[in-house]
Amino acid sequence: MTLTLIGTAMCFFTPENSKAHLEAAFTIEGAFGFYAGLNVLCFCLIFCLLPETKKRTLEELDYVFGVPTGTFIRYQFTKVVPYFVRRYCLFDKSAHLEPLYQLDHNTTN
Repeated sequence: MTLTLIGTAMCFFTPENSKAHLEAAFTIEGAFGFYAGLNVLCFCLIFCLLPETKKRTLEELDYVFGVPTGTFIRYQFTKVVPYFVRRYCLFDKSAHLEPLYQLDHNTTN
């Protein structure tokens, strides 16, 4: 609980303290662009490095985190991104996502 509170306080404290310095260096629009760029960077890092752990047992999580990072990143860009584009941008309801993990029992990905 304490670590969560410290992390949350840092997330609010850092932008508020750096706001004046960024506005002086960039302007308001530049500071907004800087924060937007940080958000895009964080989204890309999370997309590439953190696998989904929702509805997984501890045994499955051992297998999920046992997959090499390069394999996971390659899967994200060669399978997940094309699936997302076909399914949600082109509205193709027949799009199917191949699972990365072949687990012993049938789970929903």
